[in-house]
Amino acid sequence: MVMRDLAPGVRRARRDDDRPPREYDLYVDGERAGWAERLPHGEWRFYYSADGDWRKFGRPGAFAAGSQWLADLHRSALARNTQVTAMASAQVRVLDPVVADPFGADPFASPL
Repeated sequence: MVMRDLAPGVRRARRDDDRPPREYDLYVDGERAGWAERLPHGEWRFYYSADGDWRKFGRPGAFAAGSQWLADLHRSALARNTQVTAMASAQVRVLDPVVADPFGADPFASPL
């Protein structure tokens, strides 16, 4: 698999002006997920932006395997965060102002 055959939903953009490029930013489903760095002997190192995790991939198919790893990592983190946010927002209840502050914001009425 050649470097231009990326995982579905993954896009790359050059980070530098070197020829051939030494680093690429990687976007998964439109969001920046991390970057890739070219190493000697056809190897690539992929960095995940969210938590600083990285992994090195060797030949053959290093870039394709790394982009798939980054896409899987980004999508699983996004799904996990979405579920936590949905659960947290479902548990939030807004109380009636009278119940929320039984003393009516009177500082002298509070027993504490």
